[in-house]
Amino acid sequence: MFTRKLFRGEGTDIMNDGDIKYKDGLMRKIFSSPSKALQLYNAVTGKNLSSDTVVEIKNIEPVLLSSLRNDLSFIIDGRLVVFIEHQSTLNMNMPLRMLQYLLLFYETHCELGIALYKNRRISLPKPEFYILYNGMKTPPDKQMRLSDAFIGLEEGETPPLELIANIINVNYGESPEIMEKSEDLKGYAILVAKEREYRNSGMVLAESIRLACEFCVKEGILADFLLKLEKEELVNMFKREYDEELAKMAAKSDGIDEGFEMGIEKGVEKGIEKGIEKGIGDLIERMLRKGKSVESIVFDTDIPETKVIKIKERMAMQ
Repeated sequence: MFTRKLFRGEGTDIMNDGDIKYKDGLMRKIFSSPSKALQLYNAVTGKNLSSDTVVEIKNIEPVLLSSLRNDLSFIIDGRLVVFIEHQSTLNMNMPLRMLQYLLLFYETHCELGIALYKNRRISLPKPEFYILYNGMKTPPDKQMRLSDAFIGLEEGETPPLELIANIINVNYGESPEIMEKSEDLKGYAILVAKEREYRNSGMVLAESIRLACEFCVKEGILADFLLKLEKEELVNMFKREYDEELAKMAAKSDGIDEGFEMGIEKGVEKGIEKGIEKGIGDLIERMLRKGKSVESIVFDTDIPETKVIKIKERMAMQ
């Protein structure tokens, strides 16, 4: 399945797809069945719900008036709704995003409609929120709170609205007590760690995925899952895990923000242009410092090779 031929040639076409929002990520795909979701929930919470516990997968999917799509959500015994999100770069707006997921979930699955205007109280499954984080930086806290974003909240004041997202580090070697309770989560951590190891050595994404998958299959790690997948599925899933397109947009956005500040003194148009260039330049420098090759950077970002080489040469002279 994971031959060199399978992972070469058309990799660039796959990476240039661009529309990654509606493709399943690894996390959603691995834990897409009720039994796998229950295993994951028991691991992250330390609970021991029995295998006959009723679990219904209820992921948020794009609908007519909303493009929201989450990683994983499910109902346990009709009483508890669990939202689990994967993050490789910690987003401080996750509590707000999870609030969006929750409201859309209630509207979609709890038959609100006209019941909102009746006297009888609507029964809602209690929500719980978890962020499975496998980024390179140490997460600042074990929880993220919606109220941290509130302007005007006085010290010691009870927030009128709260949402708490629990952060769990799922990098390989972290959270061992959780990993030992979920073979699939541990396998996921190993797969991502190996792919990251190969990619940081200078390989392009498609090649690093192929080698990571070959390693895991040989070691019996997620073997049944991996052997069912094709090249395009795996590359797209890894793309969604790392949200590369969104990262590129964020880097450019940072440059635009700085550009507007420069524009106050030197003209908005010129400032925006310089800001974008600086954002792209900073991104290339960070990737080079992490040991990425010129070929890998060009492949992952679509930035012209000449620009990457120029920045690499400039760094060597510093």
